[in-house]
Amino acid sequence: MAIPIIGIIGFWITAITFIVYYFKNKRLSLNTVEMDKSAFNYKKKVKQLNALKFGMVLVLGAAGFVVGAILESLLWFDDGILIVPMTIIGAGAGLILYYTYSVSIDREDVGDEDVV
Repeated sequence: MAIPIIGIIGFWITAITFIVYYFKNKRLSLNTVEMDKSAFNYKKKVKQLNALKFGMVLVLGAAGFVVGAILESLLWFDDGILIVPMTIIGAGAGLILYYTYSVSIDREDVGDEDVV
């Protein structure tokens, strides 16, 4: 009974140790290449954009759900026929809007250079 518990605990200790040393060595390698720590600021921007992406997907998915429910009641369809597809279409529209917004932000950051 104790062997699986020891194995699981040992695995997680090993995994956490490797992750900690990986990021510590990554920061130390920046010193050898003479880079500043601004390379890590990109991760903060990515986290903010991920929050925006999830927000857009959830809001437009919910709007699609509401539109599907309204259309279903107006057009006398069976239960659930329009709700699921309209939710998926709304979430897809949220991803498309996020992509266009993030590309415009990247173009503003880069300046006059072309961003594909």
